[in-house]
Amino acid sequence: MILLHPGGQPREPVDRQESEARFHKAVAVARQQSAKSLELRATLSLARLWQEQDKTEAARQQLAAIYGFFTEGFDTADSLVAEDVLSHLEHDRVFPENRFFY
Repeated sequence: MILLHPGGQPREPVDRQESEARFHKAVAVARQQSAKSLELRATLSLARLWQEQDKTEAARQQLAAIYGFFTEGFDTADSLVAEDVLSHLEHDRVFPENRFFY
């Protein structure tokens, strides 16, 4: 897994536990700020990490919960990605790693 600095430059790979902790923090901050679109994006990243760790059901549940909040904006990039990831999770298929970046 490669994380990027704010300027888009690659940084040293981090371990999966650190990545998971950062994604959880991003979700928590987004919730605190009532920033549902940012929460969706952070949850997408967490769900993809969990899928790699065979935590498919947890990934599906958390992503479905935030995705289900939305009542409009289904044509946005994040919403389209969330729909695709959920479909893969529900059918227990691996989401293609190079398909979308989060």
